[in-house]
Amino acid sequence: QTSGVVADVIPLPRADWLDNISVAAHRSDSLEASVALWFESLSLAEYVPLALAWCHTAGVDAFSDMVEKRATLAESIPLRPLEKRRLLERGDSAATSVQLQESAPSAFEGS
Repeated sequence: QTSGVVADVIPLPRADWLDNISVAAHRSDSLEASVALWFESLSLAEYVPLALAWCHTAGVDAFSDMVEKRATLAESIPLRPLEKRRLLERGDSAATSVQLQESAPSAFEGS
């Protein structure tokens, strides 16, 4: 029996480019989540959209690259002086905390 769907009649080739899109989307989601956690931990959550826009403009697609380039980021978005100082001085340790938090096993894993 067939369901009348073309895939039942003609085997469709595997679309490797779909995997690439999926990986890129996952990286983007991962970057967004990391930036949100990072900025929240620095009490800068209101700047997440601007920081993500900066990432897009600057071609930054990895959280570690963003952390490394935080001085440029701090100059590129309208942070107040104390916020800029907080990002520059506490950004590295806050980023490490975010990375540890993301790599920790979820309480829901394995259930």
